[in-house]
Amino acid sequence: MNTDERIEKAVKEAGEAFWAVIAERFPEAKTGDLYFDASIQFEDECESIARLWIATNTNLLPNHWYNKLDNEERIEHCTSGCPVELPLTDE
Repeated sequence: MNTDERIEKAVKEAGEAFWAVIAERFPEAKTGDLYFDASIQFEDECESIARLWIATNTNLLPNHWYNKLDNEERIEHCTSGCPVELPLTDE
């Protein structure tokens, strides 16, 4: 299974778990209806955030946020708790 397929599967499973928790916390809801456009937007946003997380935490996807930093600088940035403005480039 390639990275895109893994992401798609993970996002689908995570979305199902998300809605299961929402349904559990709101038992007064009689159906799980959601407007089609909102459903598509939710799925798209989940995939975007998953891709950003994967890019930030693995080498599986390009990470344009950290493209100028080496691995030691990334670790320092992530553990310091101090946000640093990073230049965005097309490299």
